[in-house]
Amino acid sequence: MTLRTFLAFLLITSTALVAHGAPKIEIESILVEMPDSIWKPMTAAGSWKAVRGPQKWSRLVVTTDRADQAALVGAWFGGNVSAKDGRFLQLVLPALNEKKGVDLLSAPKVTAHSQQRAKIEIVREFRYATAWTPCVKEKDPWVPTHWATRNTGVTIDLIPTLEADGKIGLEVKPQVVEFEGFEDLGHGRKKPVFSERKVQANVTLRSGQTVILGGATREDKRVVEDSIPVLGDVPLLGRLFRSRHTEVLKRSLVIMVTPRIHSAKP
Repeated sequence: MTLRTFLAFLLITSTALVAHGAPKIEIESILVEMPDSIWKPMTAAGSWKAVRGPQKWSRLVVTTDRADQAALVGAWFGGNVSAKDGRFLQLVLPALNEKKGVDLLSAPKVTAHSQQRAKIEIVREFRYATAWTPCVKEKDPWVPTHWATRNTGVTIDLIPTLEADGKIGLEVKPQVVEFEGFEDLGHGRKKPVFSERKVQANVTLRSGQTVILGGATREDKRVVEDSIPVLGDVPLLGRLFRSRHTEVLKRSLVIMVTPRIHSAKP
């Protein structure tokens, strides 16, 4: 597995005042990007449900039973998974590590009080011009005069709520912003084009239970050139022994979130 290095940071923000001594909720998460060849078989095992929204997101609430967790991970990735290996996310990580083409984006933990907002950001800042001044010479490119920035990457807003029955209501709002390229405006001016994928899911979980969100698919295109050795290098005639085609690789973002209640110390 390749661990992709990001210019990333984790930001936790609080937007509510909480009473002294109130229990805290620790939120453990894994953000991973994987090929569709791995993601699609995962959706065939488990009781996945569609999430309302413009994109095709799905969610799965995982049982806290260790044996069921091990069986699920085994169904996804194959092999024998021991129920003694630990918590669900600790069962998943080793299996993901063995899969080619899987990128672990981040595995952060944040802590918040009930009804307190937490935010996870795995982003980099994209700076671009928004206004220009024409040059004296008509053919010269215009000079940028104003700039703006936008974060590209993954942002997740989380709001846990401790329910009266001891369960945790969790609002999860992931958003994926990607830079797609530039639109040419002429005179050397270029306008960036961004794509955005987002959804909101509201689930009720027991402490230690995991919810999985996935399906924010993007397409990577690459040009592949094939050539028959030696013959492909022959001048003029070599083109008859070479081929060029475009491959489209679909990749999906998968987010796994586990909240746990930490009782306040007396």
